[in-house]
Amino acid sequence: MLALLEICVRDAGGSYAFCDTDSMAIVASRSGGSTSMPGGRVKALTWNEANKIVKRFTSLNPYDRKIIKGSILNVEDVNYENDDPTERQRELFAYVVAAKRYALFTKEKGRDFTIRDGKESGLGHLLNPTNADDESTKWIDDVWRAQVGEALGMEQVRPKWVSLPALSRISVSSPDRLRPMLRTKQVRPFNFLLSAQVASLLGHPEGVNPKKFHLIAPYESDSRKWLKLHWTDMHSGKRFSVTTRMNVDPKVARVKSYREVIEEHARHPEPKSLGSDGLPCSRSTRGLLTRRPVTVRSISYVGKESNRLEDVTEEVVHDLDEVLEIFIDPGADEFQTLVVPVLGDIPAKILAKKARVTVRQIRRLITANPNARQKPSAKTRVRLTKAAAQFARTKLEGDVPEDDLSACIVYTRWKATSEKPQNSAHM
Repeated sequence: MLALLEICVRDAGGSYAFCDTDSMAIVASRSGGSTSMPGGRVKALTWNEANKIVKRFTSLNPYDRKIIKGSILNVEDVNYENDDPTERQRELFAYVVAAKRYALFTKEKGRDFTIRDGKESGLGHLLNPTNADDESTKWIDDVWRAQVGEALGMEQVRPKWVSLPALSRISVSSPDRLRPMLRTKQVRPFNFLLSAQVASLLGHPEGVNPKKFHLIAPYESDSRKWLKLHWTDMHSGKRFSVTTRMNVDPKVARVKSYREVIEEHARHPEPKSLGSDGLPCSRSTRGLLTRRPVTVRSISYVGKESNRLEDVTEEVVHDLDEVLEIFIDPGADEFQTLVVPVLGDIPAKILAKKARVTVRQIRRLITANPNARQKPSAKTRVRLTKAAAQFARTKLEGDVPEDDLSACIVYTRWKATSEKPQNSAHM
């Protein structure tokens, strides 16, 4: 459905501010127009042109038309005065960091503006720093107001709470969380805990395993006490003091402050897109993005990790291997399918020298008959893979992937199509 919508917008000469899962923000205004930005010009459709696209999807409405009328696309209420579709449409502006991280706002008199819809992604797992027991998300609107104001060139004053540690509230829902807290005698099953995010720079105390280190503490709603609490490593059970400042004490853990989280949030990259320079997006990428081509290196079957998605978001889980089950197909050998086709283009004598084996062994390894191929040792596979990738890079022009197997894929495609390979993401 989104692919159809994207084509309709593109064919009308328009663009979109963001697109994700089940929605698209079409760039449109009352009278249309265009503007330039890094990466090209962006044309705004008129509201009438955008509404015509919406109406085209009426024929795809699968529901009983007497109950669900009109188009399968729904124009969001935020587009109208007082969020009421019966009132007149208003001009909305968007400040977009990534597909799920954006704020919609309206401009008011003078230079003022009002946040109409500020998304919680990347921030919603954190406690309200003004009142931990208050589930209001007004503080997130304040974050967006600061970011949008800064983008509009307005002087911003950061709230005092930005220096507080950025904490989440988690439940004692497993023995792993209860066990290290037993000595405190303050925590029981299904009570709440505070969870801190260790800073990536100078955050881990001396002697701990960064992949097996996560700090928790008994729940405390008074944010003034958070830095004074005794924090416990969920994995080792050892207790630590914490700070949000650049720390010189190797025994003290440095945790992220709200300031750090907010700064990271504002520079979140959009890895599914290319920047105006044709390279994958980074934290510094700005401007009009384009689709990022993807080449499938191999197929792996994975289990669902969504049952622990909150743990990943809250950084309780530091290694995705802990939540992602991968099922390897024993019949799919990447060396045979990706490397051997490239090795066939390299003289056997050169390969033999690089792999430190005989020419006869090389011929047995890369024979055209897959069933007759000799299986190389682990060390020989590594050497031959590097040799194949090195050969591929010498033959290719432009941006060649650093990953050896990906370089082999691009070479094979280039050889088959005789076309210059494009920047690609390799999985």
